[in-house]
Amino acid sequence: MEADFNRRKTDNKYPKSVEIHVTLFGNFEVSNKERQSISIADKKAKAILALLCLSPQHRLDRKTLTELLWPGRYAAQAKSSLRQCILKLSKIFEVSHPDFLRVSREKISINEQLFSSDVLELENAISHGDIDDALTLSTQFKNLNFFENISVNQQFDLYAAKMIEHIEVEIETNVQQLKTFATDEQAVKKGHALHKLWHARLAQRSKTPIAVLPFTLMPDDATQAHIGQGITDEIIHLLGQVPQLQLTGRRSSFLIANTDKSVQEIAATLKVKYLIDGSVRIDANVIKVDVQLLDGKTGFQIWSGQYLGDTHKLFTLQENVAVNLANELEHMLGLKLVLPKVNQMTVSQKAYDLYLQGRALTKRIFGEGVLESAISLFEQALELDDNFSECWAALAEANAYVMVFTPCLDKSPHRQRLSDCADKALRIDPKCGLALVMKGVCCWEQHNPCEAIKLAYEAYEVAPNDAAVVARLGSFLSYIGHTQKALPFAAKAVSLEPLDARHSLHLIAILLNLGEVDEAIKIGHKAVLVGMPSIILAHATYVKGDFELAVKQYSQTRLVMNAIMNVPSGERPMTEEELDEYWLTVSNGICSGRLEDRQKYCQLLDYMYTTVPDKYDPSIVFPAVWMGYADMVFKTLGERMTGANFAILPYLWGHSAPANTIRKHPDFERFCDSIGLSKTWETFDWPDVLKKNNMHRCKDSS
Repeated sequence: MEADFNRRKTDNKYPKSVEIHVTLFGNFEVSNKERQSISIADKKAKAILALLCLSPQHRLDRKTLTELLWPGRYAAQAKSSLRQCILKLSKIFEVSHPDFLRVSREKISINEQLFSSDVLELENAISHGDIDDALTLSTQFKNLNFFENISVNQQFDLYAAKMIEHIEVEIETNVQQLKTFATDEQAVKKGHALHKLWHARLAQRSKTPIAVLPFTLMPDDATQAHIGQGITDEIIHLLGQVPQLQLTGRRSSFLIANTDKSVQEIAATLKVKYLIDGSVRIDANVIKVDVQLLDGKTGFQIWSGQYLGDTHKLFTLQENVAVNLANELEHMLGLKLVLPKVNQMTVSQKAYDLYLQGRALTKRIFGEGVLESAISLFEQALELDDNFSECWAALAEANAYVMVFTPCLDKSPHRQRLSDCADKALRIDPKCGLALVMKGVCCWEQHNPCEAIKLAYEAYEVAPNDAAVVARLGSFLSYIGHTQKALPFAAKAVSLEPLDARHSLHLIAILLNLGEVDEAIKIGHKAVLVGMPSIILAHATYVKGDFELAVKQYSQTRLVMNAIMNVPSGERPMTEEELDEYWLTVSNGICSGRLEDRQKYCQLLDYMYTTVPDKYDPSIVFPAVWMGYADMVFKTLGERMTGANFAILPYLWGHSAPANTIRKHPDFERFCDSIGLSKTWETFDWPDVLKKNNMHRCKDSS
């Protein structure tokens, strides 16, 4: 987003008729001329006023504000939300200061004659050569960031950071001039001190990239592994909320840590300057945590610390480790960190222990009985603490994974359990991001994608740096054909978790629809390297036109896919030779580019539809879409969407044959109506490759 950050120059040292004073350094606060506080409860209304106070001529256009405060939202929704915020601000000032806020159809501004701030006071002192006042104010603001109590979303934060950086650079430039013009010795000393202060401030403005590696459990006891993981996760969670740190996602750190790479190689791969590593030793009820800070460039240890705690007071230990680590980072790296409080998720230490064990299993996904065991552990935890919202959300997610990654015969109990658990989590904590997106999955299964997308946006607002939430929003948008809108969210999820192949698979589909085939293939190769099935890579290779290689890549996935997808059933299990023949038919049907191979596989899908326990399994739905077998798509996906099969929806909106032929089928409109897409488009606009005609129906525009 382009912006003009040029600031006005003031003629007078102090405004003549200040009615409103704003504090921008530290916590954002508003007061009247008697310095009595003016309360602004709404976070986004407060954010609007903060930006206005920093902007040139204290004026911003509405379009900029909607893009910053409601990124990705549709224009009508964003404009409505902005109107509500402006109305709230207007009501606050309309009685005592009716001329303070000025609103037009295009812009919103504040009356600069009635307003002052600590920033303006500093700028005016510098511009009028008052080096004593400038030094006093600068020293006062030395360790304070701008509006520390306002953080809306990443896009807002980046925009505000650019605006703040421009102001600080401008102040430093003016300080340099002020120092140059100093004549007496005392003024020269003060000028140097002032310049040094602002130079140091600018030097530490950028976020410090850092990663937390999984802490090693000593001894390596599988029954206690979750405690080490829990301590690591809590450190990642807490440090991830520190504004001055750019923390690599958990899964990326954990995946690369399990390789033979050196410290320098790990840091280079994760693109970080520093690594936090450690170990957890459990002896009876005593936990000893050793932590070290490593220089990513040299691999050398910069600092180390040791902490002792009780297994029955794990929350306290986690808080001590995180807070002390932040203090050391502050000291060693020259940062001023703002660390949030530890959220004690449950009053029961035993429940928390069981929760950690369940989370550890859930993250594995693959493996016989893994997800079932995770579910059992979550349920045991909830028997001890029924108000454990994070555990309810985790239980919802585990049930979702069962539906996706196991060929269970009857998925309806898990589907209902997913919904019930998400509802329970949200009753306890309405701002639980994981629970919100899990509820969104339920909405998709109920053919209500409109509500699913609303929930995903809500989750993004409360958890904009949670890769799982960001990925869900991106994928939901791609499911309804909003490819261009989905791209930044999918890309952000990969950026937050660069080694999490699940996020990469969403991004590949989006890139293919945008014609970025080479980039999609590149990402596909990375996904396969970390253990994901190669079918998505094979499809990308097919789109590229290398059919022979695509067939080979698709057939390589059989060992993984056999464990999670339905294959043709008979009176006896298939032999190895029969499985080989089956996967050859599959690979050729999807990737060879030959019509006869597609027809043969379509016949096999017809047979599977009549024999497999789950007629709506991805093993039927996915190839049906890729092969352009519209009739099979409509009677499977059109009748029942599940958490496993609706992930194929992005491929309906691409330009590659034969999948793109489905949009031209005479029953496509009915299909879109049946699964709730048409209704969703009425709310969120039509897909990139469709347009509405006068009959308010869909029409391909590609």
